[in-house]
Amino acid sequence: LNPIERSLFAKLNLAAGKHSFAASSYEQARGYFEAGINLLHALPWEKQYTLCLELYEMSAIVGFVDGDVEHASSRLDVILSNVNIPTDKLKAQGLYMKMIASRGEYAEATNQCLEILSQFGLQFPKDIELSKVANEINRTKELLKDVTKDQILRLPKMTENPKNCMKILNLMCDWALFERPMLCNLASCAMVKLTMKHGYCEDSIDGIARLSRAILYGIADIQTADRIGSLALSFLGDCSNNHALRIRLTVPVNAGVKFFTQPWQICGESCRMGYDSGMIVGEIDRATTCVQAGCSAQFYAGTELTMLQLKLNNYIHQLSKHKQEGAILSLMTLYDSCIILCGHGSNNARMKNSKELLKLASAVKSQFLIYHIRVNEIIVHTFFREYMAVLEIAEMHKFAVVKRTLDIVQIFYVGISALSTARDTRQSKWKELGEQYIEYMAHLIQHSQWNFEHKLFLLKAELSYLNGDLHAAEMHYMSSIISARKHKFIHEEALACELYGICLIENKSVESGLVYLKSSMAKYTEWGATAKVNDLNSFVDLVKYTNKQWRQQPQRKI
Repeated sequence: LNPIERSLFAKLNLAAGKHSFAASSYEQARGYFEAGINLLHALPWEKQYTLCLELYEMSAIVGFVDGDVEHASSRLDVILSNVNIPTDKLKAQGLYMKMIASRGEYAEATNQCLEILSQFGLQFPKDIELSKVANEINRTKELLKDVTKDQILRLPKMTENPKNCMKILNLMCDWALFERPMLCNLASCAMVKLTMKHGYCEDSIDGIARLSRAILYGIADIQTADRIGSLALSFLGDCSNNHALRIRLTVPVNAGVKFFTQPWQICGESCRMGYDSGMIVGEIDRATTCVQAGCSAQFYAGTELTMLQLKLNNYIHQLSKHKQEGAILSLMTLYDSCIILCGHGSNNARMKNSKELLKLASAVKSQFLIYHIRVNEIIVHTFFREYMAVLEIAEMHKFAVVKRTLDIVQIFYVGISALSTARDTRQSKWKELGEQYIEYMAHLIQHSQWNFEHKLFLLKAELSYLNGDLHAAEMHYMSSIISARKHKFIHEEALACELYGICLIENKSVESGLVYLKSSMAKYTEWGATAKVNDLNSFVDLVKYTNKQWRQQPQRKI
């Protein structure tokens, strides 16, 4: 082939590779890109810079997406050795950082972003004070007060330097979210300020979405966070590539802000759609975050456990192909919780229990993974009424300020454990903790009765029982059972029935209490929690035996 023909066929291979990549035929796509590279000029970076760069970039990307990190790394090395345009170098560096993050090394990926941003003159403090973050969020949210989608779109186009900053800030937020959430909040503010000062770019929508999450966790303004999150989602209708935008908005909005305002069952489905969109457009790292959030939402919403185990097993298998080790370990924490509650699971030797996962999380210094493991341990311990174990974990990790979505999950279970322990030990600190969490749950219910009403009723029931007001306790227990059933939280309906049954038994209404424990076991069975059913059944047998022995004792004559 002469040079003109070789160049033509190289371009055709590039086009064919992109088509195969869009169809998720990654091996075929890489074949086309490599064929194109082999057809390039002997001095491709001097003679065919644009074509050469695009072929090498696509070959690196498809290698990363397909889990061949070694191939992706070798292609990126070639790019970084030859590119002569800052934007091109930045793109390659971004892919390098994604590979680092895919191993769960979020802190390292974040640090590399900070180093690049400093070269653009944008620096963040090492020690971040909560009060200063709150002030920055309050100032930034005013920039979007009464702003509409059309006003954002009418902004002038952003120039090259701030646009590059936006790209790195957006990437950094993906990883700082796990290890340094306060830094993520500051970066979100920076993205919105750059947009309002320098104009609109593709990442501006991401900045709006991320600010909604920062408002939620930084200053606890749920109403404003929901409004700004909805503003970001409104761009989906006019986007030429909805899949690319959906994957970018799902985690900060659907798995963040909407977790406080929409039914968790819907949040789980939104995250699944985000995962599908991410896989379609090759955004594997963001897709993995979506699947983590989606599976967590399904677990906390009471999805049938055997079905959830199958989903988790399938996702872990898929992510293994893409070498997404951090996400795999996070999904394994959910899988381990399912196994404990069900009493059975996969024979897959790769699956880890919580002790093994904690060891791995400590080895890679992943605070998020440790946090995720601990929250799931709290839930499992609560269902097995191992309340002191729950409180030991809570004290160890100081779960006090709501900084992440999962904090609102553990607040409920730690609250139940604290109030029950206060009743047994009469220690005021546990009652005070329970009252603190009731107050916060009462705040949440203003934004979503669906998710929080039955939780609040159950916490109030336990507090009323602790205070000796059995009439109020009965009313709150029944309200919790009815609300949980109405809003399809089958596992927490079972929990409410169980705790009400125990309350009745402890107050000499044994037969009525056994009726509610029977209802609880039926709901736990429906949830798929076989091990929990067996545990509760043993308790019921003990109650029946004790009650029988008491009845057979000679009654003292009056």
